[in-house]
Amino acid sequence: MKEEECKEGSYIDSETYRKAFRLALCTHGVTRGFPPEERRALVPDILESAIAIPASIASGYRFRSKRELLDHLYVAIGKCARLESQLALSYDLKYIPQKDYESVLALEEEVSRSLQELISELEA
Repeated sequence: MKEEECKEGSYIDSETYRKAFRLALCTHGVTRGFPPEERRALVPDILESAIAIPASIASGYRFRSKRELLDHLYVAIGKCARLESQLALSYDLKYIPQKDYESVLALEEEVSRSLQELISELEA
């Protein structure tokens, strides 16, 4: 992707952003069934990670420079890894049913791949 293409695009037009936004919504949904004691502990951490992914993508596009976009995409990838770890912990603690866990995890992996592909395009 050329610098000019970065300036013309909007994060709203990005398929990666839309997937990440959907991931944040789905993650929010699965945390609703967590026990009350986790409402002030694990849930805020999970939601922060999930919300930070599309927010990082949006921030990177706002700067309208290739370097800034790349920096923010790398942050988003880190947040994906963090979210994956938090989801695994939640599943092992029996807070997330297997079907929901597999669904959200598959979406997280899809977002991670999409981010990596976008990064590769920008760095080419």
